[in-house]
Amino acid sequence: MKKDYVNEIKYNIDANGQLRHDDYLDHCLIYAFGECGEEHTLRCVNCLKFYNFFEKIIKLLPEDELEKVRNYKEKLYYYLAHQTRKVYLNSQLNSNLLELDKNGAIVIIDYKMRILPKSA
Repeated sequence: MKKDYVNEIKYNIDANGQLRHDDYLDHCLIYAFGECGEEHTLRCVNCLKFYNFFEKIIKLLPEDELEKVRNYKEKLYYYLAHQTRKVYLNSQLNSNLLELDKNGAIVIIDYKMRILPKSA
C-alpha cells in the first residue's frame, strides 16, 4: 500500500510545487493540509480497504486486545501522514532545484543528523 499511496498522491503536485485538487478525498493533498474548500465526491478503494481492515479486526478481537490494535492503527495513520509530508517536501525541493540558475545555491540541512564531536 505504501508505494501505491505515494504514487497516487504525487500526481497531485505540479512541477512548480503547486498542489492540485483531487476528487478522491484520500489523495487530495490540499485537503490533507486543511486548505481545500472543494467537494470530494470519491473515495479510493485501496485506502478504504486499509481503513476497513481495522474496523473488521476490532469487531473480532476480545476487549483486552483492542487497545493494542488501536495503537497500531494510530501508528500507521501517523506513518501515512509522514509519507504525505515527505512527498510534498520532496516536490518542493525539486521545484526549487528547477528554479536554480548558475548564480544560485540551495543549502540543505538535515536537522536530524547527529554531528560527531571528533569530526566537528
